[in-house]
Amino acid sequence: MAKIKGEPTMTRRFHPGFRAGLALAVLVCLLGILMLAAGCGKKKAANPTFPDPPETEVQNWFFGIWGSAANDVYIVGQPGLIMHFDGQNWEQQTSPTQAPLISVWGPNAGEVFICGHEGTVLRNTGGGWTTLGSETEERLFAVGSFDGEVFAAGANGTILKFTGGGFTNTGTVVARRVRTDQGWEIPEEDGTSNREDYGSFSTVTEFGIAGEEGVIFMKDPEVDWLRRVVTAGQQVVLSGVSDPADTPGNFVGTDGGLLFQLQEEDIGGVIWRNWAEVQGLASGGEAGDPITALWSDVGDTLYFTTREGDIYQRNPAGEVSEEPLYEGPYMLYSIWGTAPNDIWAVGINSHVVHFDGNEWAEVDVGLAKAAPGGPVLDKFGRVVP
Repeated sequence: MAKIKGEPTMTRRFHPGFRAGLALAVLVCLLGILMLAAGCGKKKAANPTFPDPPETEVQNWFFGIWGSAANDVYIVGQPGLIMHFDGQNWEQQTSPTQAPLISVWGPNAGEVFICGHEGTVLRNTGGGWTTLGSETEERLFAVGSFDGEVFAAGANGTILKFTGGGFTNTGTVVARRVRTDQGWEIPEEDGTSNREDYGSFSTVTEFGIAGEEGVIFMKDPEVDWLRRVVTAGQQVVLSGVSDPADTPGNFVGTDGGLLFQLQEEDIGGVIWRNWAEVQGLASGGEAGDPITALWSDVGDTLYFTTREGDIYQRNPAGEVSEEPLYEGPYMLYSIWGTAPNDIWAVGINSHVVHFDGNEWAEVDVGLAKAAPGGPVLDKFGRVVP
């Protein structure tokens, strides 16, 4: 079983040079102020959480998988890749774009959505893939259902809502709530903010749209969004899984290897709680492997993939496998299945693996593998160290 740890803390350290002379101290302080003024903004701009992707050779990579049934499964990736499985064979479908496609999801077999970079949103209702308007050129990282409606989310605070003919920008008022004797209330001072002031969003679930700095936007009865924060804002929420009928069946995973579970509060409402810190499962180090994707079967067994290319399992008793179920050669970015004996996972280099109830096997979908070398980018367009 995975070792459960508390949330990471930060320790401040102070330089002991207090015995220096007054003149030297003043000089050092002045130099420090000048350096801070000149460099703080540059440091943040040089390495933001979701920078613009570098120019690199386009390779066949898979970023998302979803299906309505065992004989109706879609994989999306780059460049503009759309693959479909009919229960027997994988076939590449005609795509109207060459932009990286990141996420695929549908409310049913008759309506499927795909989103990707360059503000790309595609829809298929049975007659092939068509491009929908999105009112943005930002990279879109996730499409799915939030509170019973279709949303897409992505870079630089982008959250779009499907209105029937396309996707449009949606509500901007964000509230934070504090716990009081009367319940969760919006404080009078600094109780609301603007959605456009937040960072990028990387996952859409039924109960929340989440992303940078541990932010999760949820439904609020008074304003557009309720803001919740996990990991004290230190980590990015990369993945999520939803069960609309069962509150504890909802999880999000972070780039620090943490899982958060949605739980009901005794004073009403719901809250995300740190279920377990899945650190060092693959690396054994202090930093956990990023949880890139989550999927839960009907028996409440949770499966998740990591950037290291591994797959782990959390059983209904809350135990996480000490060893990975699968150790892959490539990073995995999405996992989905119909049952415990029918699970798919996909990643870079057109890598696909399938579990049939007995073993995990690599599947050849007919695309060329990439040659070694060059930068490796994740589905957000970030260079992977």
